[in-house]
Amino acid sequence: MNCSTCRQTSKSIMATLPYFVFSPSTILSLSGLFRTVEVAQAFCQLHGTELVAVHRRKPIGKTPTIKRQARELDSDVEFILDADTVLESKDYLERTVKELYQAVGIASAFGTILPQRKKDRRQIESTPEVRAFVGAHPAREPVRSAGWIRDAARGITNMYREVLYLFLQRFIYRGQMVFFGTTSNPVGCAVAYRRKYVCALFDYIGPILGDDLTNSEDIFIGFSMLNEGYRNIQLPDVYARTVEPEIQRLPRQIYFWSSAFLQSCYYFDPLLRSPFKALKRAGVGIDAGADARVPAVAGLSRHPDANACGSRRELDTRNGGPGIAVSAALGCN
Repeated sequence: MNCSTCRQTSKSIMATLPYFVFSPSTILSLSGLFRTVEVAQAFCQLHGTELVAVHRRKPIGKTPTIKRQARELDSDVEFILDADTVLESKDYLERTVKELYQAVGIASAFGTILPQRKKDRRQIESTPEVRAFVGAHPAREPVRSAGWIRDAARGITNMYREVLYLFLQRFIYRGQMVFFGTTSNPVGCAVAYRRKYVCALFDYIGPILGDDLTNSEDIFIGFSMLNEGYRNIQLPDVYARTVEPEIQRLPRQIYFWSSAFLQSCYYFDPLLRSPFKALKRAGVGIDAGADARVPAVAGLSRHPDANACGSRRELDTRNGGPGIAVSAALGCN
């Protein structure tokens, strides 16, 4: 569970932890959220769940946290859950982890992500686990409404995002799964990764880009996994809810997602043109030198159990990296 970049109050964690009480061990990565450590430890102690809290003095960012966990842990799976995201389906974690082992070459698995509405939050707060915790710790009662103006600002975003998410995940992602057996990228707020794939990615990308994997690391990771022939799988029947920004903060988030998508398209340009390779091989008016601008940079070593859904491509690092462009690209965190 990654909380390193989320300015979420400690009371918000109470809505997330109930879905981990069945797990023998939960690792909570934190930075600068002292009360969150106390709440998480008290909650897990009450419900008999082992908790390992990795607490840092100052935030290091979500991408460095994912990198460190991938390198330092010895588990097969690295599950990323943002502090503002709640697993609505109780079997979300179980299903996504299980999906990674359904076939070779599956790099990530995630469910359907939807906005968290007020009634969704109230439903989570009414669960037996949260009610038992609040009864034992009255001072930790879940946070209440911040006022009708802010509720309205977030409600407008929720209406827009729910339509966007359903279109993206029920139409775009479903079409990608049907035609290609993979989505372009996972949704990074609640996703299970094969840890060794992520570790290999950072081992190669680190000397080139450092920890700057565009403005949204999940989009870059998804593209890079496709670049190696791996797959990103969506499970349409398990759900998670994430807190959306208020309407005045929405343009900033759209900028991050859009620029990250365009940056990833820049780095993995040959991957995006790959559907037209068949036409080029058939000699139907496609520029034969289209790939000549991609430098001969050694990429990730393709794992022997990767499936044949794609071939290894090389990271395009023309002119030292991409510029940042703003566009309304479809994305989901």
